[in-house]
Amino acid sequence: MSYSEGKRPFERASKSSHSHIINDADVQSFLATCVLPTAADEVDVASLAHDLVEAPVQSVKGVIAIDGGYQDVVIRESFPSATFAFLQLGALYFSLEDLRSLEPKPFIAPEDIAKLKNIDRLKASIPTKTITVGEMETFVESFRYSIFSLLRDSVTDGLKTLKWFLYSEFLSEARGSWELASCPNPFCNETKIQLDRTSIGEDYKCACPSCDKPIYLTDAFRLHEVADEEIGASGTLGYLSTTLEQVFMLIWLKAILDQAPEKLREFFFVKDGPLAFFGQTANLHKPMLRLVDHLQATNKFYAVGLEKSGAFVEHAKLVEDRLEPNQYLIMDNDYIYQHILPGRSESAPAYGNTTYYGAKVIFKSGDSKVYVASIPVSETKAKYDKASIPNLDEVLTMVAMLRSDMYDNAMLPIALANKLISISNHPSANLLEKFAKGHIVSG
Repeated sequence: MSYSEGKRPFERASKSSHSHIINDADVQSFLATCVLPTAADEVDVASLAHDLVEAPVQSVKGVIAIDGGYQDVVIRESFPSATFAFLQLGALYFSLEDLRSLEPKPFIAPEDIAKLKNIDRLKASIPTKTITVGEMETFVESFRYSIFSLLRDSVTDGLKTLKWFLYSEFLSEARGSWELASCPNPFCNETKIQLDRTSIGEDYKCACPSCDKPIYLTDAFRLHEVADEEIGASGTLGYLSTTLEQVFMLIWLKAILDQAPEKLREFFFVKDGPLAFFGQTANLHKPMLRLVDHLQATNKFYAVGLEKSGAFVEHAKLVEDRLEPNQYLIMDNDYIYQHILPGRSESAPAYGNTTYYGAKVIFKSGDSKVYVASIPVSETKAKYDKASIPNLDEVLTMVAMLRSDMYDNAMLPIALANKLISISNHPSANLLEKFAKGHIVSG
């Protein structure tokens, strides 16, 4: 590193040192082993694209759109600093009859929003650094309890649904246990704890077999593993938000299956973001695969996850001109590891095999809007074809029908959900900060 400029001149870097790197045999040989993914303009899109067979789903009568947002605000900047997060998530129900009646508009009018039938909101507040709750002794304990209490107190049947999901109680033979990697309580080193289904009480807690302290059902999210007494838990908010969004979807699914399972085919579920669990919550994709398999075997399950950013969306923008309207391209291992991500498809496991319960598809609708969608599957595969993705034509036909001109490649249910649920940086974050500071007391 060069000396910075002060009383004496700035030390400039050498203009000839690069020759030692260029002429180094080890550097040359290492560079020769490096491989770049194929550039987007080299992809033979025409040979990989499939024509959509439009299949209007006559049974679908309504759309359930699921979205969420959060803001992490600073409660105290001076040492010891403290932060607090506010989350808002929602599942919005739209009847297709009302959606069809909305004329394509660049803006959403108040009378259009009034046509929303049901808005199921979750408003949550979570400490993310330094703050403790009630009689809790540590921050991490407070963080865990906050997640547990929001599903217990703020969401109807939230914990009941989570238990139904984790233990696959939708099957004729529910699973007997759920393994937790380690005890979430401080100073306990117990690992591979089996949370027996029968040991989960009516309060949705059980005791650690080693320290006898409480383990909450929501500890299955494992977010406490990346929360820290000093650093806090702000880094978990994205994982928490997307997990709670999918818990919302599960609550709707369970309610339909309990009350009128034959009506499941009347709903189309739309999630903002891919159909997957990431980070510490990734293990939840396993019971979700079992649930998708059960729903597809016994009924019809129409759902889609739509991505708005990321590597796959960037790639879709580069190849969209070579897709014809009403064509789609399935992204399996060969495609992903040749054109988007580094890796070798022949040796790699199925993409998303530890996170996803949906297959990725680039879809260009009849009016040339381009979507990156994930469509539910019961098994992640290295190689997909049309037959291995249930209801592919039906789901993409619904996506095209629910288009919106508000934003590029937007979908109306997600655009409306985001407008009603998301929390803005200004002025919302500033107002929430002042609100929190006015209510949290110093110890």
